[in-house]
Amino acid sequence: MTLRVVSEGTYDPSTGTASGVTTTDTTCYGIMKTPSVQDAGQAYDDGSMVLAADMIATIGAHGLTAAPTPGNILVIGGDAWTIKRVKPLAPANVAILYSCFIREA
Repeated sequence: MTLRVVSEGTYDPSTGTASGVTTTDTTCYGIMKTPSVQDAGQAYDDGSMVLAADMIATIGAHGLTAAPTPGNILVIGGDAWTIKRVKPLAPANVAILYSCFIREA
């Protein structure tokens, strides 16, 4: 798996473009599974619902340079998946795993 983070950079209103846009790829390790029945019907932060084709990726925090956030991309087996929601597992406030609801991009 690869966590892909795209930073927006800065917007220049005079040209109407963003400059300094960067993409950072970080290799991570994890598993994919289908959402449970309890997850069906839940809404994401953007108001959209969990779909039948959505998946859950549980990834380890070790080696990540930044925590995954909604809008980041997970590349799994060459396929790109958009992260819709992230739930960290953080005993003692130290993240060890991230459970990410993902949708094929």
